[in-house]
Amino acid sequence: MNAIDIIKLACDFTGNEDLAMKLEEENPEFTTSENKTLAVMLKCLNLIQNEVATEYIPLVAFQDVTAVDFKVDYSKFDKKPISIISAKDKLGRNIRFKAFADYLMLFAGKAKIKYYYMPEEINSIQDTLSQPLLPMRIYAYGIAREYYLLQNLSDDADIWEVRFKDSLSVFARKKQDVKMPCRRWL
Repeated sequence: MNAIDIIKLACDFTGNEDLAMKLEEENPEFTTSENKTLAVMLKCLNLIQNEVATEYIPLVAFQDVTAVDFKVDYSKFDKKPISIISAKDKLGRNIRFKAFADYLMLFAGKAKIKYYYMPEEINSIQDTLSQPLLPMRIYAYGIAREYYLLQNLSDDADIWEVRFKDSLSVFARKKQDVKMPCRRWL
């Protein structure tokens, strides 16, 4: 999923149809105002990605680490950790750990860490979302909400807030198996 496709849809929702049409062109020339709007839209996309990953649909990663003086710097992780879920040794037993702001204190030399992480930041409209968590439309609803909040248009933001939250709750809801009662002969 490309950032430009999400932003085109968000432009339609926020009344920036001219910008959405320009994004359809092959090599568009943007005005200063349009570049500012695109920068705001990218900022909103990153805010929505982070909100979804931290509050609704967490991203989980596993990584083997080696502690030096009982410490593992978060900079050594492949992805930016939000919170540490567990630490296990090579036999699968739990290892005690304590998470601090800059590092993880690990009471063992080596461990397999399970953790929640932040999605990669989108820096350009040409970037691709590495792990899209939602359908494009739900991202666009969230961008519209954030865009209107940044414009101090709270009534419009409330409308998109409802659409975003409702769509997100339907999407994130776990599907349960439907169990039908056994049929009986009369």
